[in-house]
Amino acid sequence: MFPAALIFNADGTISETDELHRRAFNLAFLDFDLGWQWSQAVFSRLINALTSQAKILMFVQHYRPEDAFKLENGGFLKSIIERKNEHYLSMIEAGAATLRPGVSRLIDEAGFQGVKLAIVGLTERRDFECVLQNHFGIGALSKFDAVTTLQDIDPGSNPRSNMTAIYQQTLKRLGVSAEDTFAIEALEPGTEAARNLGLNVIATPGLYTSSGRFQAADLVLSDLGHPAASFQVIRGRAGPHHFVSIESLRAWNHKMAGAA
Repeated sequence: MFPAALIFNADGTISETDELHRRAFNLAFLDFDLGWQWSQAVFSRLINALTSQAKILMFVQHYRPEDAFKLENGGFLKSIIERKNEHYLSMIEAGAATLRPGVSRLIDEAGFQGVKLAIVGLTERRDFECVLQNHFGIGALSKFDAVTTLQDIDPGSNPRSNMTAIYQQTLKRLGVSAEDTFAIEALEPGTEAARNLGLNVIATPGLYTSSGRFQAADLVLSDLGHPAASFQVIRGRAGPHHFVSIESLRAWNHKMAGAA
Protein backbone atom coordinates (compact mmCIF):
# COMPACT_ATOMS: atom_id res chain seq x y z
CA MET A 1 0.00 0.00 0.00
CA PHE A 2 1.21 3.47 -0.79
CA PRO A 3 1.87 5.60 1.07
CA ALA A 4 2.95 3.29 3.85
CA ALA A 5 3.40 6.22 6.22
CA LEU A 6 3.15 9.98 6.67
CA ILE A 7 5.68 11.78 8.85
CA PHE A 8 4.83 15.27 10.10
CA ASN A 9 7.62 17.51 11.37
CA ALA A 10 6.05 19.10 14.45
CA ASP A 11 8.05 22.28 13.92
CA GLY A 12 5.61 24.33 11.84
CA THR A 13 3.66 21.77 9.81
CA ILE A 14 0.95 20.93 12.34
CA SER A 15 0.48 24.39 13.81
CA GLU A 16 1.85 27.84 13.00
CA THR A 17 3.89 27.99 16.20
CA ASP A 18 6.86 30.09 15.10
CA GLU A 19 5.17 33.36 16.01
CA LEU A 20 4.49 31.99 19.49
CA HIS A 21 8.16 31.06 19.80
CA ARG A 22 9.14 34.63 18.85
CA ARG A 23 6.82 36.12 21.46
CA ALA A 24 8.08 33.69 24.10
CA PHE A 25 11.69 34.65 23.37
CA ASN A 26 10.84 38.33 23.77
CA LEU A 27 9.08 37.71 27.09
CA ALA A 28 12.13 35.82 28.36
CA PHE A 29 14.45 38.61 27.24
CA LEU A 30 12.25 41.07 29.12
CA ASP A 31 12.31 38.90 32.23
CA PHE A 32 16.12 39.02 32.26
CA ASP A 33 16.24 42.74 31.35
CA LEU A 34 18.42 42.02 28.31
CA GLY A 35 17.13 44.85 26.17
CA TRP A 36 16.66 42.50 23.21
CA GLN A 37 13.53 42.54 21.08
CA TRP A 38 13.11 40.23 18.11
CA SER A 39 10.94 41.69 15.38
CA GLN A 40 9.34 39.44 12.79
CA ALA A 41 12.04 40.51 10.33
CA VAL A 42 14.82 39.51 12.72
CA PHE A 43 13.17 36.22 13.64
CA SER A 44 12.77 35.28 9.97
CA ARG A 45 16.55 35.49 9.62
CA LEU A 46 17.04 33.16 12.59
CA ILE A 47 14.44 30.56 11.64
CA ASN A 48 16.79 28.00 10.09
CA ALA A 49 18.92 27.94 13.23
CA LEU A 50 17.11 24.89 14.49
CA THR A 51 17.47 25.21 18.26
CA SER A 52 16.80 27.99 20.75
CA GLN A 53 20.47 28.10 21.67
CA ALA A 54 21.51 28.39 18.03
CA LYS A 55 19.01 31.22 17.45
CA ILE A 56 20.27 33.22 20.42
CA LEU A 57 23.93 32.75 19.51
CA MET A 58 23.25 33.74 15.90
CA PHE A 59 21.34 36.82 17.02
CA VAL A 60 24.14 37.97 19.32
CA GLN A 61 26.78 37.33 16.67
CA HIS A 62 25.01 39.31 13.96
CA TYR A 63 23.03 41.94 15.86
CA ARG A 64 24.46 42.40 19.36
CA PRO A 65 28.13 41.33 19.40
CA GLU A 66 28.74 43.73 22.26
CA ASP A 67 26.50 41.51 24.41
CA ALA A 68 28.48 38.31 23.81
CA PHE A 69 29.99 38.57 27.30
CA LYS A 70 26.51 38.05 28.77
CA LEU A 71 26.50 34.51 27.42
CA GLU A 72 29.93 33.53 28.65
CA ASN A 73 28.22 31.85 31.56
CA GLY A 74 26.58 28.85 29.90
CA GLY A 75 24.16 28.54 32.80
CA PHE A 76 22.70 31.96 31.96
CA LEU A 77 21.98 30.90 28.37
CA LYS A 78 20.27 27.78 29.70
CA SER A 79 18.18 29.89 32.06
CA ILE A 80 17.01 32.14 29.21
CA ILE A 81 15.95 29.12 27.18
CA GLU A 82 14.16 27.53 30.13
CA ARG A 83 12.23 30.74 30.78
CA LYS A 84 11.37 31.03 27.10
CA ASN A 85 10.07 27.45 27.12
CA GLU A 86 7.89 28.25 30.15
CA HIS A 87 6.30 31.20 28.36
CA TYR A 88 5.81 29.16 25.18
CA LEU A 89 4.15 26.26 27.00
CA SER A 90 1.84 28.68 28.81
CA MET A 91 0.68 30.05 25.45
CA ILE A 92 0.12 26.55 24.09
CA GLU A 93 -1.83 25.48 27.18
CA ALA A 94 -4.00 28.58 26.78
CA GLY A 95 -4.95 27.39 23.27
CA ALA A 96 -2.96 29.97 21.31
CA ALA A 97 -1.83 27.43 18.69
CA THR A 98 -4.37 26.46 16.02
CA LEU A 99 -3.95 23.62 13.53
CA ARG A 100 -2.90 24.57 10.03
CA PRO A 101 -5.44 23.98 7.22
CA GLY A 102 -6.00 20.34 6.33
CA VAL A 103 -3.92 18.82 9.12
CA SER A 104 -6.77 17.32 11.13
CA ARG A 105 -8.49 16.03 8.00
CA LEU A 106 -5.35 14.33 6.62
CA ILE A 107 -4.47 12.75 9.98
CA ASP A 108 -7.98 11.30 10.28
CA GLU A 109 -7.98 10.11 6.67
CA ALA A 110 -4.60 8.41 7.02
CA GLY A 111 -5.71 6.63 10.18
CA PHE A 112 -8.94 5.49 8.52
CA GLN A 113 -7.06 4.05 5.52
CA GLY A 114 -4.44 2.27 7.60
CA VAL A 115 -1.55 4.58 6.70
CA LYS A 116 0.98 4.77 9.53
CA LEU A 117 1.49 8.17 11.11
CA ALA A 118 4.52 9.66 12.79
CA ILE A 119 5.55 12.98 14.24
CA VAL A 120 9.13 14.19 14.53
CA GLY A 121 10.84 17.33 15.75
CA LEU A 122 13.68 19.00 17.55
CA THR A 123 11.18 20.66 19.88
CA GLU A 124 10.15 19.38 23.29
CA ARG A 125 7.66 16.50 23.10
CA ARG A 126 5.43 18.18 25.70
CA ASP A 127 4.99 21.22 23.45
CA PHE A 128 3.43 19.50 20.46
CA GLU A 129 1.63 17.00 22.69
CA CYS A 130 -0.17 19.96 24.25
CA VAL A 131 -1.04 21.37 20.80
CA LEU A 132 -2.50 18.03 19.72
CA GLN A 133 -4.38 17.49 22.97
CA ASN A 134 -6.04 20.88 22.61
CA HIS A 135 -7.49 19.74 19.29
CA PHE A 136 -7.83 15.94 19.54
CA GLY A 137 -8.23 15.45 23.29
CA ILE A 138 -6.27 13.51 25.90
CA GLY A 139 -4.20 10.73 24.39
CA ALA A 140 -3.80 12.57 21.10
CA LEU A 141 -0.34 11.08 20.55
CA SER A 142 -1.96 7.64 20.35
CA LYS A 143 -2.98 8.60 16.81
CA PHE A 144 0.69 8.32 15.86
CA ASP A 145 2.60 5.07 15.42
CA ALA A 146 5.90 6.78 16.19
CA VAL A 147 6.90 9.98 17.97
CA THR A 148 10.59 10.87 17.74
CA THR A 149 12.42 13.83 19.27
CA LEU A 150 15.91 14.56 20.56
CA GLN A 151 15.04 12.41 23.57
CA ASP A 152 15.00 9.34 21.33
CA ILE A 153 18.39 9.64 19.64
CA ASP A 154 22.00 10.21 20.65
CA PRO A 155 22.11 13.95 19.86
CA GLY A 156 25.20 15.60 18.50
CA SER A 157 26.11 19.25 18.22
CA ASN A 158 24.76 19.63 14.66
CA PRO A 159 20.96 20.12 14.58
CA ARG A 160 20.83 19.15 10.89
CA SER A 161 22.52 15.84 11.62
CA ASN A 162 20.12 15.37 14.52
CA MET A 163 17.18 15.87 12.16
CA THR A 164 18.57 13.18 9.86
CA ALA A 165 19.00 10.81 12.81
CA ILE A 166 15.43 11.49 13.93
CA TYR A 167 14.07 10.62 10.49
CA GLN A 168 16.20 7.47 10.39
CA GLN A 169 14.95 6.40 13.81
CA THR A 170 11.36 7.09 12.78
CA LEU A 171 11.57 4.96 9.63
CA LYS A 172 13.03 2.15 11.73
CA ARG A 173 10.25 2.42 14.30
CA LEU A 174 7.57 2.45 11.62
CA GLY A 175 9.12 -0.47 9.77
CA VAL A 176 8.67 1.22 6.39
CA SER A 177 11.00 2.18 3.56
CA ALA A 178 11.83 5.79 2.77
CA GLU A 179 10.52 5.59 -0.79
CA ASP A 180 7.10 4.47 0.48
CA THR A 181 6.84 7.39 2.89
CA PHE A 182 5.85 11.05 2.59
CA ALA A 183 7.29 13.69 4.89
CA ILE A 184 5.31 16.88 5.52
CA GLU A 185 7.80 19.67 6.24
CA ALA A 186 7.85 23.40 6.91
CA LEU A 187 11.59 23.94 7.37
CA GLU A 188 14.28 23.71 4.71
CA PRO A 189 16.77 21.78 6.90
CA GLY A 190 14.09 19.19 7.69
CA THR A 191 13.11 19.00 4.03
CA GLU A 192 16.72 18.38 3.04
CA ALA A 193 17.20 15.74 5.73
CA ALA A 194 14.10 13.83 4.64
CA ARG A 195 14.95 14.08 0.95
CA ASN A 196 18.54 12.96 1.46
CA LEU A 197 17.19 9.78 3.06
CA GLY A 198 14.98 9.13 0.05
CA LEU A 199 11.59 10.19 1.40
CA ASN A 200 9.01 11.91 -0.75
CA VAL A 201 8.61 15.44 0.62
CA ILE A 202 5.78 17.96 0.54
CA ALA A 203 6.76 21.33 1.98
CA THR A 204 4.16 23.66 3.45
CA PRO A 205 6.16 26.78 4.42
CA GLY A 206 4.86 28.87 7.29
CA LEU A 207 4.90 32.53 8.19
CA TYR A 208 8.65 32.65 8.72
CA THR A 209 9.76 30.11 6.11
CA SER A 210 7.73 31.24 3.09
CA SER A 211 10.75 32.94 1.54
CA GLY A 212 12.65 29.64 1.36
CA ARG A 213 13.20 27.90 -1.96
CA PHE A 214 12.65 24.34 -0.69
CA GLN A 215 14.50 22.87 -3.65
CA ALA A 216 14.66 19.45 -1.97
CA ALA A 217 10.85 19.15 -1.85
CA ASP A 218 8.86 17.32 -4.51
CA LEU A 219 6.01 19.79 -4.11
CA VAL A 220 5.74 23.10 -2.27
CA LEU A 221 2.24 24.15 -1.19
CA SER A 222 0.76 26.94 0.91
CA ASP A 223 -0.88 24.34 3.19
CA LEU A 224 -2.60 20.95 2.96
CA GLY A 225 -5.87 22.48 1.79
CA HIS A 226 -9.52 21.50 2.17
CA PRO A 227 -12.11 20.28 -0.36
CA ALA A 228 -13.73 23.73 -0.13
CA ALA A 229 -10.51 25.74 0.24
CA SER A 230 -7.75 24.80 -2.18
CA PHE A 231 -4.07 25.07 -1.38
CA GLN A 232 -1.90 27.37 -3.47
CA VAL A 233 0.88 25.73 -5.45
CA ILE A 234 4.19 27.48 -4.79
CA ARG A 235 6.37 25.10 -6.76
CA GLY A 236 5.72 21.87 -8.62
CA ARG A 237 2.68 20.41 -10.31
CA ALA A 238 -0.34 19.30 -8.33
CA GLY A 239 -2.39 18.28 -11.37
CA PRO A 240 -6.15 18.24 -10.81
CA HIS A 241 -5.81 17.95 -7.03
CA HIS A 242 -6.70 20.89 -4.81
CA PHE A 243 -6.05 19.44 -1.35
CA VAL A 244 -3.65 16.87 0.02
CA SER A 245 -5.28 13.49 0.49
CA ILE A 246 -4.17 9.87 0.42
CA GLU A 247 -5.51 9.71 -3.14
CA SER A 248 -3.50 12.76 -4.26
CA LEU A 249 -0.34 11.40 -2.60
CA ARG A 250 -0.68 8.19 -4.60
CA ALA A 251 -1.20 10.15 -7.81
CA TRP A 252 1.78 12.42 -7.15
CA ASN A 253 4.02 9.48 -6.32
CA HIS A 254 3.10 7.83 -9.64
CA LYS A 255 4.03 11.00 -11.52
CA MET A 256 7.25 11.41 -9.54
CA ALA A 257 8.23 7.81 -10.24
CA GLY A 258 7.50 8.30 -13.93
CA ALA A 259 9.66 11.43 -14.03
CA ALA A 260 12.58 9.72 -12.27
